[in-house]
Order: sequence, then structure tokens, then C-alpha cells
Amino acid sequence: MIEPCIVAYLGADATIAGLVGNRIRPVEGGLKETRPFITYEVAGDEPIMSHSGPSNFATATVEIGMVADTYAAAAQIADNVKRLCNGVQFSAASVDVIPSILDDESDIAEALEPGTNQMVFAKTMTFRMLYRASLS
Repeated sequence: MIEPCIVAYLGADATIAGLVGNRIRPVEGGLKETRPFITYEVAGDEPIMSHSGPSNFATATVEIGMVADTYAAAAQIADNVKRLCNGVQFSAASVDVIPSILDDESDIAEALEPGTNQMVFAKTMTFRMLYRASLS
């Protein structure tokens, strides 16, 4: 349930859209895709239990990756993802995130695109998100 929320929320931001277009996708895939792009992976998506069973809330660990042709481009995308997702509440795709907290951040890594001499730069951030289906 959180995946469509992440795509809609990041994609609705004018700065992110200007940087990556609509290239926000699950982590699968390769480096030969059109860059820059954002990836996401959800792990540890668990309902929060109450005395009467599962509550309306769940927690998820969400890893967001930024992949670009230059260090500067990957860092710019990462700065904007952090602006949008760290310590904030948001609603998108019928999901309320209350809140999203940055838990971990990688340094920029670099690699060669397979079969080429093209450098590719990547950065990842892990967020803890408390969420529920929108009440409205």
C-alpha cells in the first residue's frame, strides 16, 4: 500500500519531476536505463498491533535510491528527496504518512555502466515511515 504513495508523492514535486521526469520505479532493473532516475524498495512492512489486533497503522522501512550520470546530479536529487521525506507528514495515493524519518544515508557510490566507460553515481537513503489508509 505504501509504494503507490511514494511514487505519487515524489512525482508530484515539481523539482523532482524536473530532475527525473516520471522515472520513479521499484529497485529492479539495470544501469542502462535512461538516467537520472529514482528507485524504491519497501522492507519490513508490518501492521502495528493493539490489544484488539492489527490497528489502522503500519510501519515500513523504505529505501530510496538516486541514480545519475554525475555526482552533482545524484546529490541534487538526494537533497530534494531528503527535503520531501525527512521529518515530515504527507498524504498521497490515499495513504497518510505520519511521519517519515531519515534512518540511514549512503555516500555516493560510483560504478561503470556494464559494457561501457560511462560512470554511474548512486546514493541511497533509508526512511522509517508510519502510515495508514487516508481517513478522508
